[in-house]
Amino acid sequence: MLSVRIKGLRKEAGLSQEQLAEKIGVSRQAVTKWETGLGLPDLDNLVRLADMFNVTTDSLLRDTPKRVSVSSWRTYESESICDLEGTCDFDIACGYANHVELVGGLSEKVHITLGSDRISDIEKKYKVRLGTGGDTFDISVVPADGATSAEARGSLDIRVVIPSAWMNHVEIAATADTLDVSGLAVTHTEIGGNLNVVSLEGIGGHVDIDVHNGLQIVSDDLPAQLNVNQQSASSTLLIPAGTPFVTRNRGRRCIVVLDGIEETADAPSTIALGGVGSQLTIRHA
Repeated sequence: MLSVRIKGLRKEAGLSQEQLAEKIGVSRQAVTKWETGLGLPDLDNLVRLADMFNVTTDSLLRDTPKRVSVSSWRTYESESICDLEGTCDFDIACGYANHVELVGGLSEKVHITLGSDRISDIEKKYKVRLGTGGDTFDISVVPADGATSAEARGSLDIRVVIPSAWMNHVEIAATADTLDVSGLAVTHTEIGGNLNVVSLEGIGGHVDIDVHNGLQIVSDDLPAQLNVNQQSASSTLLIPAGTPFVTRNRGRRCIVVLDGIEETADAPSTIALGGVGSQLTIRHA
């Protein structure tokens, strides 16, 4: 589909969403919208994209459905949509899953899509619970009768799209193989749970990653502050070549390793390692 094609070509070109947006003259939010299936580029932008990636518009559109929507994702799906009354904090608990996506969207609604290519009765086995308390909007994915953690870890994918203009602080926790976070224009993002790979794109403010296990972190655009907190674990952070950063070691018996990469004095992004007995290796993607 077009969203996957654009994202794949962008990554092959080694560009962040912001860099691609600048090259073709649109906002980063527009690129995020195209890559998450929440919108389509117009004809002029399709031509610019094709020229940018040195492909034809036909190849760019090949295998793309006529209508792209949030729910054109997996074979079996269950979607929940909710209105918001204003800016709020988000507390998202995904539980067990295979893959989780958290996206800042341009819609004024919250979209939660549960998808699988194997779980045909997904609407019965997994439920989405929504709730508000004060200034916090809670989202929880909970198993019902017959659901198992092993099935969720192998087959359940979760996509959460929240309005970029209406978010303040975002906290998400999951036990999953991968977590992709993109387009969050917030002051603070907290990521927790048991994860193997975390991907960050277009994230502003501060990001805290609190895990007990070692993992791989891939960041297309470093936030102003990236804090990695671990207990007796070793992780890797991959960043694009030429990305300026400085490091801070705030843990006990922790080591930050720079693998073929150097810090830049007075850089706009800080990478900090906290916890106990941990190692963070930083290298180019």
